[in-house]
Amino acid sequence: MILEYDILKNPDDVDIRWKGTVRLSQSLADCMTEPAVQDDMKIYTLYDRKFSREDNAQLDNPAASKNFPNSITVILKGGRMTEFMKCSAFTKQECLGAKRLMRTAKQKKTTVKGFFLEPLSQARAEGHACLSVFQFDNGDSANQAAMRLDSVDLKHSLVVERLGCVAFTSGSQGSSITFSRDPKKSVTILYVASDQRPFVARLQTNRATKRIVCRSNGEAVEGSTTTTAGHAQDLMPGKPSRASSLDEALKILNVRLAKGEITIHEYKNLRKAMEGNEN
Repeated sequence: MILEYDILKNPDDVDIRWKGTVRLSQSLADCMTEPAVQDDMKIYTLYDRKFSREDNAQLDNPAASKNFPNSITVILKGGRMTEFMKCSAFTKQECLGAKRLMRTAKQKKTTVKGFFLEPLSQARAEGHACLSVFQFDNGDSANQAAMRLDSVDLKHSLVVERLGCVAFTSGSQGSSITFSRDPKKSVTILYVASDQRPFVARLQTNRATKRIVCRSNGEAVEGSTTTTAGHAQDLMPGKPSRASSLDEALKILNVRLAKGEITIHEYKNLRKAMEGNEN
């Protein structure tokens, strides 16, 4: 049963997204569940179950493909987490249907996504990145407490500006209707970040905004601002308030799709219109 998680068994079916040395964030250990065990490996599965329905339209799957897992797997070799470890971010595919000899992209689906952790030969390594986790839901009082707000409407929003070196997500939602009266949503993001490629997210309510940044040595809150009439001030110095190019506009569109603010049909129509205006 667990053999499907051993990424070394069939290397041709594995895509290594990133590889290097990481420092494990304390937040990672705090969110780990009881692992499955095989030989000298522990297999952890992170699956966001805050709300009742699966939300597969996430940052690593903006098209909401059904052939993509909503859970994140962490394979720990050696059975013990240490502060610094070797890390490989990977996705594992399998062929669809009976035509397993024809390994085209259309005949494959991703069955596992996650991180493979191994012990280091030395206690500490230079030039490391950080492996951390960020958990958010738009109706959680903990988000309110983290922002030190006395009272806010449950209208929290999360905008991920930079994904770091690599990121995988798992999400849940309270309704399958995109524009519901009470669109409860939750997301768990497991990511690798470095000084050169940080993870940057903006957490905001109708009253305040905070910017969370993770680099090689961990997470930090880098400034906050109050909002006026429900509009957050931009915390990125020198960044324009509107998209100045097609690429920037498409990035914003992808984020809106990942957050569930628009449907796949609306996404395709908007993208077609943007690309048409550019030509």
